[in-house]
Amino acid sequence: DMGPDGKPRDSASRPFHLPVHFMEPPSALALGFDISSDPTRLATAERARDRGRIAASQPFILVQDTGRHDASPAVVVYAPVYAEREPATVSERRAALLGFTVVIFHVAPLMDTAASKIGATGLAFMLRDVDAPGSPVLAERPLRFTSLPRRNEMLPASTGRSAITSQA
Repeated sequence: DMGPDGKPRDSASRPFHLPVHFMEPPSALALGFDISSDPTRLATAERARDRGRIAASQPFILVQDTGRHDASPAVVVYAPVYAEREPATVSERRAALLGFTVVIFHVAPLMDTAASKIGATGLAFMLRDVDAPGSPVLAERPLRFTSLPRRNEMLPASTGRSAITSQA
C-alpha cells in the first residue's frame, strides 16, 4: 500500500490482495503494489473478473509516476485469468480467479506517434474520458490553430465514452 506521504507501507488487512508480481520494465515503486488497496483500480479488476472479459480503467497517474511533472495519464486494461477455462457464472468466476494479466497504456505517446507517422503537422486534438469527470486528459496535441473550426466526436470505450476534440 501507499501511505499518505506516497511511500510504500505494509498492506492493510483485507479479504484478498492483488499485488503486482511481475512487470516489464520493472519499477521498484510498482512491484508489490497491491491493486486492491485502491478502490478505483479494484473496481476495474472486479468488473473484469465478474464479467469474464477485459475491462479498462479510467485514466489516472501510475504509482511510479506520482509526483513527476511530466507524467502522462495511463489507462490500465485487466484481463482475468481463471483456473477453469470459462466459468459460466459470477460466483464461479470469483472462485476460479487466479489473477490478472494487465497492460498499461500511456495514451499520449501513442496518439503523438500516430499523428506524426501520418504527417499530421496541422492536426490538434484532445482526448478525454467524458464518463470520468475530473480525470486527466488522456492525450493532447498543442492547439496551435485556434482559428480553425473544432469537431467533437464521441468514441465508445469499454468503461464508458471518450471524447476527441480535433482541429485541422
